Amino acid sequence: MGLRATHDEITVEVRDRGPGLPPESLPHVFERFYKSEAARTRSEGSGLGTAIALENARLHDGTIEAANRADGGALFTLRLPRQQTEELR
Repeated sequence: MGLRATHDEITVEVRDRGPGLPPESLPHVFERFYKSEAARTRSEGSGLGTAIALENARLHDGTIEAANRADGGALFTLRLPRQQTEELR
């Protein structure tokens, strides 16, 4: 996990060391009820977690992206704008 902050935004990166996401799944990762592997259809998950994360990012005027790392594993990047208080402006 990584955290970076600039004057304008905060970025949170969450990575894993697994096999990454199947390339054909990347465009669908944030769709409601989407599960990337047929083997996971029996899992307890509903396929809503990433859809909820996307909606939360949007509600805060941010973005979230999913990608595969060049050295293996998945990478999720959340970017949120920083709200400036009067004394910080």
